[in-house]
Amino acid sequence: MSVLDQLKARRRHQVTLRSGLLVGYHYPDLNECILKIGQIPLADFNPNGDVTEEAAARFITEQPQAVEAGLAYTRAVVAAMLDDIDGEVLEGVDPEEVVRLLEPEDRQELFLIGTRQRDPETGKAL
Repeated sequence: MSVLDQLKARRRHQVTLRSGLLVGYHYPDLNECILKIGQIPLADFNPNGDVTEEAAARFITEQPQAVEAGLAYTRAVVAAMLDDIDGEVLEGVDPEEVVRLLEPEDRQELFLIGTRQRDPETGKAL
C-alpha cells in the first residue's frame, strides 16, 4: 500500500445517519469551502442560541444573500466530504447533484459532522 493510499484510508470514516443512510466520508477542508463560496457565512452565527421565528423571518427578509451564502456553504461542505453512499463509491458522480438529492435532514446532519459540530458516534453536539 502506497503512502497516499495509507493517508486516504486513515481519513475515511463511516456513519449511519438517523435516517438509516450509510455514508462514507472524510472531513473536508473548510477553508476550501469558504473560498468556494467567496465569503465566511456568519448568518448562522448566534452565540446565545435563542432565535425566535420573528427574528429568523426578519433576517431572511433583510439579508437574503447571507441566507443563500449559508446554504451554499452547507452544500459545499457536504459535497466536499462525501466518499460513498450505502457502499456505492461516488466516482464519476457529481457530488453536488448527490447533495441536492439528499433529504434536508441528512444534509444538515452531514454538515454538522463535517464542521465538527456533532460527534458522528454519539450524535451529540461537540
